[in-house]
Amino acid sequence: MTQYPKVAMTLMVRDEVDIIAANIEHHFAQGLSPILVTDNGSVDGTREILVKYSDAGLIHLWDDPRHAKQQSEVVTAMARSACTDFGADWVCNVDADEFWFASGQATIVEALALVPESIESFAVRVRNLMGPPVESGSVLRTHEWRDERSREELLAVGLHAHPTDDRVHRARADVEVVQGNHDTNLPTAEPDDVPEEARLEVLHVPYRTWKQYRRRVETTAVAYADSGKTPSPRHHGIRDAHWNDIGELEAFFVARHPAVGDTDEPTGFVRDTRLSTSMAEIETDPRMSDAFATSISEPVRMPNEAALRAQFDKRGPLLAELAETQALLKYREQDFYATLAAKEELEASTTELQATCVRLEGELEVTRHDLQNLTHFVGNLMKNPAVRGLSAAHAALRRFRRR
Repeated sequence: MTQYPKVAMTLMVRDEVDIIAANIEHHFAQGLSPILVTDNGSVDGTREILVKYSDAGLIHLWDDPRHAKQQSEVVTAMARSACTDFGADWVCNVDADEFWFASGQATIVEALALVPESIESFAVRVRNLMGPPVESGSVLRTHEWRDERSREELLAVGLHAHPTDDRVHRARADVEVVQGNHDTNLPTAEPDDVPEEARLEVLHVPYRTWKQYRRRVETTAVAYADSGKTPSPRHHGIRDAHWNDIGELEAFFVARHPAVGDTDEPTGFVRDTRLSTSMAEIETDPRMSDAFATSISEPVRMPNEAALRAQFDKRGPLLAELAETQALLKYREQDFYATLAAKEELEASTTELQATCVRLEGELEVTRHDLQNLTHFVGNLMKNPAVRGLSAAHAALRRFRRR
């Protein structure tokens, strides 16, 4: 009988009310448990849904309302807890808009049972799942086109590459998860070392409703501004924030989606029904909540889709080319990463120096206080007649010895 591993999932989430229940239910169905969740100050109803799951004993919930790009710190803590507090064998560090699958017909838990003991972690390919652009409602049953466009096709709509691979890793008490969840400090196996039947894939749904995506772009821009950290010149969220400011983001949003007709097979996309099938299977469970029903509500197509595609055709490709050129100039002329590393090192040194100054000032204040107490004690002591007499006798003795 096959011994299946215990596979934990970590999730740091903020304002994902439209998808959070579907994410949790999907990964439950894949065998993931425990599920460790940190809410990052959600205000759209996400946390209320998480509380219901927590009260039912289905997830373990923490709160970290800071908006300082501290994902690495928070997810690392959860991943370590999965090992030390829950006895997990493997950990999947998941984003709210990611749906993990085994590459074959097995569940994730069944696939990971086939990984050789020598492997500590391995890469998990991530691909965007697309469909017709939607104004409101859910896309989880209608987005059935996996984005396999070429680099040139992506650049034309303002994207420089497909999403970065994720990592699945053994549960370790000393694991460190990097910002973005895409890597850890554990050694990564070569792709050919992972058996084909053990490999995992992620279907990523970053473009859901237009309103949700615009809010996400705005939130990302504010979070980076507040954190003081410098995003990459190619950070698509920051680039999209600029296009939002000049009134072009909605056209880019529509242009990134395939123009799906009744019989068309859009160029650069591959039909993939795994997510819609998962949602349909979960929907039949009689215990499903209202929150899950919201996650699969009927989508409303963009009423101005044709006009927005025409708007993009006029200006979008030029804006995308200009943005990519500007990014390349920053990389080449300013040595972006070296400059960023030097800046971060200086900030870290300054922070350490400030902490040292605060510590020394505190110690000096304690010393001053002790000295004042000692002076006060000696003053009171010298007022005592017996002490004064003893002091006078001692002085007389010293004078006698000098003679």
